[in-house]
Amino acid sequence: MGVGPHHNCFFYYRGPSAKSDELESERFHQQVEDNTTKALVNTLEHSEGSVAASFLQCFAPQLSEILAPPLELHLQHAPAEVVHERALVLGISTLGEIDPATRNKPAGKGRGRVDAAIRSPGRAALLVENKTVDYLDGEQLARHARDWRVEGEPLLTTWTAIYQWALSSRRGQEEGSRSAFLLDQFLEYLEIVGFAPWAGFRAEDFAFFTNPTPERQVVVRNKMSALWKRVFDELPDHERDLLGVIHAGRVGRTRNVAWAQTNRGQSGCNLTVELRGEELQLNAVGWTNPQARAMERWLRRRPRLPRGAELVVWERIASTTATGKPWWMGAQGTEMQRFSAEELLAGGFDEWRARWLAVTDQTRRKLAFHLRRTRSRAEVLGLDDLPRELVADVRALLGPLREINRWA
Repeated sequence: MGVGPHHNCFFYYRGPSAKSDELESERFHQQVEDNTTKALVNTLEHSEGSVAASFLQCFAPQLSEILAPPLELHLQHAPAEVVHERALVLGISTLGEIDPATRNKPAGKGRGRVDAAIRSPGRAALLVENKTVDYLDGEQLARHARDWRVEGEPLLTTWTAIYQWALSSRRGQEEGSRSAFLLDQFLEYLEIVGFAPWAGFRAEDFAFFTNPTPERQVVVRNKMSALWKRVFDELPDHERDLLGVIHAGRVGRTRNVAWAQTNRGQSGCNLTVELRGEELQLNAVGWTNPQARAMERWLRRRPRLPRGAELVVWERIASTTATGKPWWMGAQGTEMQRFSAEELLAGGFDEWRARWLAVTDQTRRKLAFHLRRTRSRAEVLGLDDLPRELVADVRALLGPLREINRWA
C-alpha cells in the first residue's frame, strides 16, 4: 500500500482554494462522495471478474445469477435501456439506513441520477446510490424506483460492510496481480476517509482541531457516527429505542468540536458525544429553550448525578432580528459554571441560579445545560475498546435522561 493519502490511486488530490472555509468544506464532502463511488466502480471494473461476482453475491444475491459477465459498469448514470431490464437499487451509507424523516416520502418531481450502475445488457441491472453521511434519502430512493421500474425494496448496506467484503476478497487474490493491487488501494482509500470498521481515535484525530484540513473533516465526522453505531450494537433493543436516531454534525474547519447526537428529530434532551482537542465528552444535552427548561426542572429537585458526571451550565445569548426581536436559532453559548455531584446535592446550583436571575435580562439570555462525563485525550488513546467503555457511561445517563424528558 501507499505511504500517505496522496500516494493512493483513488484519493482525490485537492489543491489550494480561495473559497471560504464553509464552501471549501462543502466541495470536499461532495468530492469524497463522488470519488468513493468512482473508487468502488473502478475496483469492480478493472479487477478479475471474480471480484465483481463476489460483490454481487454479497450485496445483491437476488441478481448474482442473472448479472453474468460480461458486465457493464457506469458512473453517474444508468443507460435508458435499464427500464426494460430487471432492476434493484443498492443503497450505501455510513449507517446503512434510510433517514426516518424521509423513509415514507413519495418520489418527488423530476428525474434523478443514480451514482453508478452494474448491468448485464438485456438481463438485469443493479443501481447504486451512495451517501458518505449517516443516512440515505428515502425520497431519492423512491424516485429511482419509479424512474427505473425497480422491483421490491432497496437493498441497504454500510461502507464498513463494503470494506469487510473487499478485505475478504483480497485474501483470495494472487500477490502482485492487478486485482490484489486494486483491492489494496481500495481498502487503503476507505481507511483514509474513515469508512473502515471502527478502530479507535488516533492522535491525528485530536490534532485536527489545531491543524484542520478538509480531508480530516470527513474522517472525524465518520468516526463520530461509527462510534455511536458501535455503542448501539452493544445495547439491547429497549435501550436503543430510548436513544432514537443518530446524527453526526458536519465538522467545520473553524469549529473546535466534532459531535454526534442521539434522538435526532425528537423534542426532548439527547445524548451527544463531542470530540475536542484534548478530550472526549458524553453529554446529556439541554440546549434549546424547551430542553433547558426540562433539565432545569429536574435539577431543581437536586438529583444525584451518576458517578463521574458533572453539571456544566452555559449561557446562550440571542441575536437580534431586523425588527429588534431576539432570535435563538444558532445562538452561541458561553460556559458559566460547573457543579460536582456533591455541590448539586448541597444546593450550589440553586444558589448560583438565584444570583444569575437577579442580574440577567432573560429575554435575551437563557441558561443551557450539559450533564457530562469526560475522558481525557490520553485516556481515550489508551483504551483498548472505547465503545464498550462508553456503553457504561451511556447507561449511567439513561436514567437521568428518562427523568429529564418527563418534564419536556
